[in-house]
Amino acid sequence: MLYRARRKELFIVAMNLDTAERVVFGHNENSSATISQAVQASTALPGFYKPARIHGIDYVDGGVRRTANIDVAIEHGAQLVLCYNPSVQSTTASFRASAKTDNTSSTACRSRRAGSSRS
Repeated sequence: MLYRARRKELFIVAMNLDTAERVVFGHNENSSATISQAVQASTALPGFYKPARIHGIDYVDGGVRRTANIDVAIEHGAQLVLCYNPSVQSTTASFRASAKTDNTSSTACRSRRAGSSRS
């Protein structure tokens, strides 16, 4: 709908609960769901929210299968991708402290932070 109305692309990733396959909702991908249905499916975190049922298929958070689906953005022409991983608990202060005391942990922290934003 968004693409037809505004020519803006939006791709939302979820996982089919029965097949464990990644599903990309979007105008030239799987367009069977509305934006609100796709968002509900993409945020249905197991243990907190029940799966989203769309046309008889249950979907859960796409992060169950992959933490980030950056490849979807790149395949559709994204020039800049910003990814935030809230499960990595590091602050600028702790990063600086580890860099001062041990170069190895500084590199590991940097790698972990960079690696956590990749698919």
